[in-house]
Amino acid sequence: MKFEIEGRAREISLEAAVIAGYTGRDRKAVDAHIDELAEQGIAPPATVPAFFSISPDTLTFAEHIEVLHMETSGEVEILIVVDNGETFVGIASDHTDRRTERLDIGVSKQLCRKPIGHELWPLETVQDRWDELHLASDISISGVRSRYQEGLAATNISPMELLEMVPFEVRPKRYVLFTGTIPVMGGIRHADRFDGSVTDLAQGRSLRLSYEVLVQNWLDEG
Repeated sequence: MKFEIEGRAREISLEAAVIAGYTGRDRKAVDAHIDELAEQGIAPPATVPAFFSISPDTLTFAEHIEVLHMETSGEVEILIVVDNGETFVGIASDHTDRRTERLDIGVSKQLCRKPIGHELWPLETVQDRWDELHLASDISISGVRSRYQEGLAATNISPMELLEMVPFEVRPKRYVLFTGTIPVMGGIRHADRFDGSVTDLAQGRSLRLSYEVLVQNWLDEG
């Protein structure tokens, strides 16, 4: 995949992609969230944090993704990109099939394309103020845009700690790690468009992504 790092193009041939879930630093809050999901029929994870493998081919820079029904949704996340010993920070949306999530979380992570942003920052340029990074997302439904998520990276486990937790059998040289999201406002829901940002307030710069969600089911499910 071709990224842009400090104004320069860089191609990284990814070997693996991993999604981390339940990455909140407040374990009591994580446990409460797990209990809430259980009430919706979603089984608790085997471990906390939990890690799910997806194909790198799932990642996309496209301005739209296609889904098969209206029980899918995105969530803004900080993306860690590791390239042969160098570590970078990006932005991603863990767009997930919520219908399948009730049956198998791991499978649900594999069913939707995962939009990511082109631009990356070297980790060392934000590592000393990681907790101050600001995450936000907006969704648009029938042309009406509203704030969907907003919070700080301090909510979740730090990237270096999380990287060490990934249970690789053999650690790849080039891979990405989705580091977990922040709570949504007003409940998880499908939208026609998703806009996300990760902002370094100290430097006045942002990583951004935007994409349309197209439902492409031509069959009558009635």
